[in-house]
Formats: sequence, C-alpha cells, structure tokens
Amino acid sequence: MNNSSLQELIKSLSNRSSAGWQQAWQHFLSRYHRFIYHCITKRCKRWKAERLGLQFNEIIEDVYGQVMMILCQDEARVLREFTDKANEDRFLAWLATLCNHATTRYLKQQFFRRAMEWKPEANGPRPAFLMAEPHDEWMMFQWINQCLREKQQSRRANFERDLFIFYLITFADFSPQQIRFLPCLRDIGDRVVYVAVNRIRSILREYRDSMDI
Repeated sequence: MNNSSLQELIKSLSNRSSAGWQQAWQHFLSRYHRFIYHCITKRCKRWKAERLGLQFNEIIEDVYGQVMMILCQDEARVLREFTDKANEDRFLAWLATLCNHATTRYLKQQFFRRAMEWKPEANGPRPAFLMAEPHDEWMMFQWINQCLREKQQSRRANFERDLFIFYLITFADFSPQQIRFLPCLRDIGDRVVYVAVNRIRSILREYRDSMDI
C-alpha cells in the first residue's frame, strides 16, 4: 500500500467494503495530512482568523474536519471524480484548492455570523467583518451588497440610510457615537442606529441558512 499509485489509492478509498479500505485511508492521511494542514493554516493566516476570537488551533481543526468530511462522503466521490489520477502535482493543486475553498467558506460563515450577532449597543470590541486581503474583502462586500439589493428591489423608506449605517458599523468598525459625528447623520440618535442595523440584518438572516459562500 505504501508504494501504491495515486490511482490505486483512490480506488481503495472509494471501496468501503474492501478489506484494505481502512488501511487505504491511513495511508492517504500519512501521505497528505501535513499538506492539508499547511493549506488550511496558510489560508487562515491570510484571513487573520484570530480576529474571530477563537483559538487558532480550534479553527484549524474545525476546517480540517470539514475537509475530511468532503473527501470521505459518498464513498470518496470527490476523489473518484478527480480526473487526472496519474498526475501527483495536479492532484496536490486540486487538493489545495479544495482546502482553500473549505477554509474560505468556513471563515466567511463565521465572520458573517458574528457580524449578525454583535449588538451595536454592546460594550467591548466590535468583531471585524472584513479580512486583510483586499480581494477577499471586496468579494465579501459584493456578496453582501448583492443579497441586500436583490431582496430590496422595491426600496422602502430609509433603506439607503440604513444600508449606509450597517456598512459603517459592520465593515468600518464605526461606533454609534462616531456615526453621529458624520455631517449627513448628525441628527440621528443611538436608537436609530440600532434599528437601522437590525433592519438590514433581518434581510440577511433570510440568506444565512441557505448561503453558499
């Protein structure tokens, strides 16, 4: 098994009834688990995952578990569907992409959830919604903006104002007090800020359970 080709290994991984199925997975992990951890860790550092307020190692383990679930489910379907089984380099590139997508999806969901749960009136630091990588933060902004504007095709009163306040609170880490100092929002009170943020979040909650990010 240690000298088996990638094609033979994937065939063994997908046959649960085989006597060598468990050994095949052990061999797969001995060959690739360091690479998987490396890809996940690199992606988490790029996103500055520690800003979630969770233990960094716990995040890594959570994502690793999700990657393994993707690889194992449906008798290793994603591995069976990998087409170039004779090319180890392409397999590593494919595996890195899978790890990156799983990590990105997990972190976006976590940042999204925390942004939804944080209350503007609460004391303490605000959870940062955006990540340090410009490309990623622009993609996240676009996704949120698309969700909100598609849902609000018929604009209600003050929608644009509420959206502006939500972006300042969630994306720019403004406090309600800082928002009140802006010339265009000088006359609003804290309660208006809280209501505005909650209105926008009520729209996003409809997407939360079914989002694919």
